[in-house]
Amino acid sequence: MENGSNYLKKYLESRKENAELKKTITSLTNSLSMERNNYRQLKIKFENYKKEEEKRIAELVDKAVTKAVADVKKIYEEEINKLNNEISKLQSRLNIDSTNSNIPTTKNKIGKRVIQNNREKSDKNIGGQLNHKAHKLNYFKEEEITETVEHKLEKCPDCGGELNTVNTVISDIIDVKVTVTKTRNLINNYKCKNCNKAVTANSQLPRGVSYGENLNAISLNLLDGCNVSYSKVEKYIIGLTNGEAKMSQGYFAKLRTRAAKKLEPFIKELKEKILTLPNVHWDDTTIKLGLDANSDTVDNEETKNEESKNKESKKTKKTKEGIIRFYGDDDYALIIAHKDKSKEGVNEDGILPNLPSTCTCMHDHVLLNYNDSYSFKNAECNTHILRYLKGVKENIVEHTWQDKMSDLLKELRAEKEKNIENKIYEFNEEYIKEAYQKYKNIIELGYKENSELVDYHYYKKDELNLISRLDKFIDNHLMFIKDFSVNFSNNTAERGIRQVKRKVCVSGLFKNLSRAEEYATILSYTETCYRHGVNRMDALRRLFANNPYTISELKDIKDAENKKDI
Repeated sequence: MENGSNYLKKYLESRKENAELKKTITSLTNSLSMERNNYRQLKIKFENYKKEEEKRIAELVDKAVTKAVADVKKIYEEEINKLNNEISKLQSRLNIDSTNSNIPTTKNKIGKRVIQNNREKSDKNIGGQLNHKAHKLNYFKEEEITETVEHKLEKCPDCGGELNTVNTVISDIIDVKVTVTKTRNLINNYKCKNCNKAVTANSQLPRGVSYGENLNAISLNLLDGCNVSYSKVEKYIIGLTNGEAKMSQGYFAKLRTRAAKKLEPFIKELKEKILTLPNVHWDDTTIKLGLDANSDTVDNEETKNEESKNKESKKTKKTKEGIIRFYGDDDYALIIAHKDKSKEGVNEDGILPNLPSTCTCMHDHVLLNYNDSYSFKNAECNTHILRYLKGVKENIVEHTWQDKMSDLLKELRAEKEKNIENKIYEFNEEYIKEAYQKYKNIIELGYKENSELVDYHYYKKDELNLISRLDKFIDNHLMFIKDFSVNFSNNTAERGIRQVKRKVCVSGLFKNLSRAEEYATILSYTETCYRHGVNRMDALRRLFANNPYTISELKDIKDAENKKDI
């Protein structure tokens, strides 16, 4: 019984344990099921998170790539704009010529032949106009004929038959025959019986053998008037005289020096005349000066200093830059060579500092002229402005202010010329006031169009500089309508130094400053004579005959010509 009781007890305990185990298993199974549920939910969450993370990473990558591309694109566009501006700047330089800037026609690029002409086109046909005075050669008068040659035939050149004279036609030919003369001058020297003084019958003629005034005039006119080289003039004279006159190149150099020395009184008188003119035009052009053994001491010192600074350089400076200036008007031309372009150099010329307050000085925007040490009035050249306006218009075609300003200036010039033709020598105050207002309105339009410009960074600055200049110097640009004695342009001065520019283009440089000064002195004389109606050859012949024209004599010639015209 006891064993059965133990067995029952163990059975009951086992059953109880089984129930507890089942309960535990059920609990564990439920827990496992929950964990599996949690696992599945976590897995789903993880997958969702993974997708969201991938999406977020993709978005971040897209944003980063987009930003990087935008940054690169911005840098690329800035570089492209920079290169485009540089290309535009270089293209602008290539397109610069005498029609849209102040460079001379000789500096136009090869193959581009541009003749600067500011005349307006008209509806007239090309060529001579109706009632235009014809210019032709007339048959000689009997007293003018130096030689008559009759051309005859005895028989017919075809059949040998006898000929009957039908008529005689005249063929007048003008030609030149060069005759070399060799004149011996017998100059008697005397001694005064009264005062015992030695005198001569002619102190002007040189002793020994020399060349006459005609050969000297021809030679110097070829050298400086026609810009022919020494060697070619030497050959020309030999050919002209059939070898009778053999003038050396060294003689030509001395010839210019002698001529300039004879003109010292003329230049002094010319300077005094320039200072009395109511309107003075002035311009300058750079020249090259050689630094040879005959150069000025200052030049040699500068060369030594330059060489000492550049000992390591293989090339030494052999030239320096000088300047030639023009002062004058339509009648008088003073040309001065100087080694310095600074204000000190201008003052040494002795013109601008001594011009009175009543004088108006015309120039092409030389800011030096506006300093307080000068008392004259300033007038700006408008022909240069027309070129600058054209240059800006070619680069920024969509702007309109340039054309409006150009049209206004041309209109004012035409109205002034029309008034002068009708012998009216001033505009009324209302017309001047209206012109000023139109000018200012165009300037305002220019500022507006320039401020709205997005591209053309290089041209934008260039255009703004021109607008600012026209705005600031309005009175100087419009002085020609307030005072009819003031010209529209500075062409008078440009014509004065055009010969210098030709000389520089042909010769390249002057041997030294002294040679440039001599050249300027002779050009002042011949140009002033020419502006008074005197032929340059005649002027040079008078010079070498020790009787150069004087300012008062030239004035009398011009006055006499004006009376004939009236």
